[in-house]
Amino acid sequence: MTKKNKAVTCAAIDMGSNSTEILVAHCAPDHLDVVKDESTMTRLGDSVKGTGEIAPDKRDEA
Repeated sequence: MTKKNKAVTCAAIDMGSNSTEILVAHCAPDHLDVVKDESTMTRLGDSVKGTGEIAPDKRDEA
């Protein structure tokens, strides 16, 4: 494998109002090897409607 084709480890995090998702993978030009793919319901947006801010306990949880 040449240096140009060497896989690198990449991550993507998606934090939405209801869930947080993470994907970690070894990325190469011709393939993707998933190391971790996880999703959890964090419900960050629950408190925003009433206060306009994410509640401290939800921030800590995320």
